[in-house]
Amino acid sequence: IQPAAPDASVQGLLVLPSARLLPLSAGDRITGYGRTGDFILPATVQGNLTVSAYNHYALLDQGQAFLLQEPGDYTLQAISDGLYLLVQLRGDLVPRLLGNRLSKSGSLFHGGAAAIREAAMSLAVLEDEQGQIPGDAASALAYSLLLKLRALPERVRVDAGSPLVEAAVAI
Repeated sequence: IQPAAPDASVQGLLVLPSARLLPLSAGDRITGYGRTGDFILPATVQGNLTVSAYNHYALLDQGQAFLLQEPGDYTLQAISDGLYLLVQLRGDLVPRLLGNRLSKSGSLFHGGAAAIREAAMSLAVLEDEQGQIPGDAASALAYSLLLKLRALPERVRVDAGSPLVEAAVAI
């Protein structure tokens, strides 16, 4: 999915140049290159995915997303059959809205795949209905996506089990 370029007044703020829905089989690989100013967001809707970039490696579980912000090559490899997403963003609003969550080696978003899936599916519907997606509509979806990622907790609380088990562990 490749929307049209947004209006010049929006272009430096936030652009969503591409979104991909990736049904992959175990072992399938996708490679790409992020240019300076690109923010690459792979996500797992179903299955597990490895992300390799900048001499770092991350294993994404179902529902997770990972933000790459440094220029360079990246590789995504499916560990299991599943549905994966890949969204590319550009613009000054990405670091402004996600500032404290960004890391040079990549940023993990637990539960981020749902927000990315919502944006990607909305783009797919617009593409089916209108052909070329207006750039301003894609930028609006990208803004909504960033706000949802920003609202996600930085750490995920892991429940030990039922309230009875948690109380016993606390003692």
